[in-house]
Amino acid sequence: MSSGTTSAPSGSGAALGLGKSTPYGYFGFAIAGATPNSTVTVTITVPAIAGQTLTGYEKCGDGGCLVLVPMGPALDGVALMSVSDATHTLTLSCKTDATGRCQDPGAPVTQASGGGGGGAFDWSLLAGLAAMAYRRRRSGAVSIG
Repeated sequence: MSSGTTSAPSGSGAALGLGKSTPYGYFGFAIAGATPNSTVTVTITVPAIAGQTLTGYEKCGDGGCLVLVPMGPALDGVALMSVSDATHTLTLSCKTDATGRCQDPGAPVTQASGGGGGGAFDWSLLAGLAAMAYRRRRSGAVSIG
């Protein structure tokens, strides 16, 4: 496997959305000699950045760029299997071609923590909504929308 930094592909950044960025830059990897038409796993580990939460991977291919989310759709045979902000890792699956090769230009995506339209999930909000639903059910109130 070879890897290294690369320049941002054409069209990159357009799909990122509010508060998201690619502070690690774009890099590529190439795997050769794998079993043709198989799937290989690639793990990328990046350093933590204060105020940023690791959320996805921007994959750029012939059809443009797409921010991959865990267990979401693949682009050009590359899918994001998991993201761990705790260990700063992304795990990708990459489908090899008929020659046993898989290559990818892309970038880890972060979201500004505590602002910019995202960050950490507020569990207290969910607890409050659950409590309201429980009280409504116990009171016999029914609403049909």
